[in-house]
Amino acid sequence: DEVLEIGPGSGFCSNYLRSWKVIVETLDMDEGKHPNIVANIIDYVPEKKYDHIIAFEVFEHIPYEQFLETLKRFKPYCKQIFLSIPVNKKALIKVHFELLSRWNINFQLDARRHRITEGHHFWEVDYKQYAVKKVLNDIKSRGYQLQNKAIDQYKLYLHLQS
Repeated sequence: DEVLEIGPGSGFCSNYLRSWKVIVETLDMDEGKHPNIVANIIDYVPEKKYDHIIAFEVFEHIPYEQFLETLKRFKPYCKQIFLSIPVNKKALIKVHFELLSRWNINFQLDARRHRITEGHHFWEVDYKQYAVKKVLNDIKSRGYQLQNKAIDQYKLYLHLQS
């Protein structure tokens, strides 16, 4: 498979995939990350098709409407997209009990933050008008089918099919 990784960060994901003989190209606007493609996703149009596009902790860095337009523009160039977006919540209480080394009991009470704490995020899931349901409906309206979703550690993970 051929993968385009948008926003490679430290390179962990692309290096891991390459260790499994996956062909990976990286895209970032920061030349210091040494991506294969130096470009801004807001106006980048892929030059070829990929089996998969992955973008973890990327799309919250651009305005929401540009995120949706980017997804729409990338649709003809991939079969699947895997992405993650931060969820605007914080833990009020976290409790973990282990009883007799057999049973684990976990309890967590979350609350919305009511503000974005990361200075360079334009939006986050569950912040103001960006409820999970709205984000998923907007993605579907761009022609994607939701294959899977999960929320873990205050991130929404999505697997989308073109």
